[in-house]
Amino acid sequence: MTLPPDSMYSELEVVGGRLYAYGELNSCEVAEVGPSTLALSPVRRFACDDWPPERRVIAVEQPIGKFYNDSAKVNAVVRIGVRSSPHGPAVLGPVVMRFGDYSDSHLETTYGDNSLWVYDCNTAGGSELLRVSLANGAVEARLAMPDICRPVIAAGPTGFWMGPASNSPGGWGLYHVIAGSRHPVLVDRAHRFVDWFVVSGGSAWADVFTPYSTACQCRHGELLRYDRNAAMPTFDVPDHGLFEGEPLQGAAVGGESVGLWTVAPFGRVSPTSQTGQDAVVRIDPNTGRWSYATKLTPIGVPSYDLGLSVDQGVFFQGRFFFLEPPYHYNGYVGASTIVRVTP
Repeated sequence: MTLPPDSMYSELEVVGGRLYAYGELNSCEVAEVGPSTLALSPVRRFACDDWPPERRVIAVEQPIGKFYNDSAKVNAVVRIGVRSSPHGPAVLGPVVMRFGDYSDSHLETTYGDNSLWVYDCNTAGGSELLRVSLANGAVEARLAMPDICRPVIAAGPTGFWMGPASNSPGGWGLYHVIAGSRHPVLVDRAHRFVDWFVVSGGSAWADVFTPYSTACQCRHGELLRYDRNAAMPTFDVPDHGLFEGEPLQGAAVGGESVGLWTVAPFGRVSPTSQTGQDAVVRIDPNTGRWSYATKLTPIGVPSYDLGLSVDQGVFFQGRFFFLEPPYHYNGYVGASTIVRVTP
């Protein structure tokens, strides 16, 4: 379905059994997506500080003072907001974290295992992770973490997962905080970046890769699966160039029962190409083997706009939904199309 040309929708999320599209330009907005028709409900605008609007418990970042002080090591605080009604304002609690909000140390949050997880690598006490209850907004655990700025994070029934993104300035390793634990476990020591995690049921999957090689103009990627609290992967297999030429950080969705789903460039794509074609890809969750499910209409966008970006896809009611470029504002916000694929 083609989205309105003045829409700024850049994220999809399932909350409370409903599918929502989120966007931000001069203000933040949300619309519910009909899973059968792809029709959008009337747009509802809200304060961006209340993001995400359909969540009952959220992490709210605020500057220390009226503005962010770029000369201070610590210039921001985090408060937990709790809504008493689905669309009401979030009531903020006390400060739970102090940190320096800079290009390498923006606040990172994710939801999983009935918790909100809040991480930053530049807090007053070093790298720190909070686990926050979705029932009442209380901080249930505060963990010292390894120093990884610009991480990829995810959470689910097996706990919290973290590793360095491709633009991370330093820090290596794949870390797992087992559900109920207060200490991270190093499960992969290799110098590899993380493209994405999927955490579902009793398993976690990841796509990891070595730094880009100028010799072969490629990267060497691996697909991993970890089960329960295992410190060794169930499988570690090559991804055979599946994610060559995709965005800075990709994404996948799904799980054990439905498979892993993503969007990737169809065939080998040059990083400098100005056109390309996406394809929907299904990855077998038990073997890591992947196959093209369907090719999408070729689109005249730079290669860095191909693939599935973070928060732009969900698997919902047995179908794969995702946002597709071209984007309205230079590849950053406002996808033009929402796509539904039925396996």
